Amino acid sequence: MTPVRAVDELQHLIEETFLLIESEFPAIDIEGAREKFRSERRRAWNEPPKGIFS
Repeated sequence: MTPVRAVDELQHLIEETFLLIESEFPAIDIEGAREKFRSERRRAWNEPPKGIFS
């Protein structure tokens, strides 16, 4: 498995976890956590950590 594929699968697993929490525990508000995850994911994808690819 390539690193990019591993990251994609991990992101998918996290999204599935959000869906599971929503369906099993509807009283829990996870929108803030989901939005933070998505914004951090976009930032991390667009700006890799310094030193890794330079």
